[in-house]
Amino acid sequence: FLVHRRGGEIVGVLAVWSQCAFRQTVALRYHGLLRLLRPCLSWFRPLPRPGEALRSAYVAFVSTDDVDAYRVLLSHAYERARREGHELLIAGLHEHDPRTEAFASYRSTPFAGRLFSVDFGDAPPLDGRLPHVEAALL
Repeated sequence: FLVHRRGGEIVGVLAVWSQCAFRQTVALRYHGLLRLLRPCLSWFRPLPRPGEALRSAYVAFVSTDDVDAYRVLLSHAYERARREGHELLIAGLHEHDPRTEAFASYRSTPFAGRLFSVDFGDAPPLDGRLPHVEAALL
């Protein structure tokens, strides 16, 4: 866990969670031109060899007061993930979350999905709040 303080107050927390021991993304094979170019492309973006797992970590358990706190924590999370040998750091935010601007200074690949809210008559409505997206649990 990383904790960000400002003026003695905690303004954000975030964890870097490696799930490599129990959850892996494995490239089985590459096709076509990508198969031939993979060794060269790996200089720019890590691509595992066929059959090899891609080492990734997740940004998890995020709570921040503002975009700046998230930016600071994300920077430290990124450096920690790199030091630990991870090739990717995966984070999830709602597309309208203002903290997404923190991704601007990183090479990133956005992914989209649909979030559904289900209740059985006794849950309060979201009342305009953005849902929290915990990519590590998807």
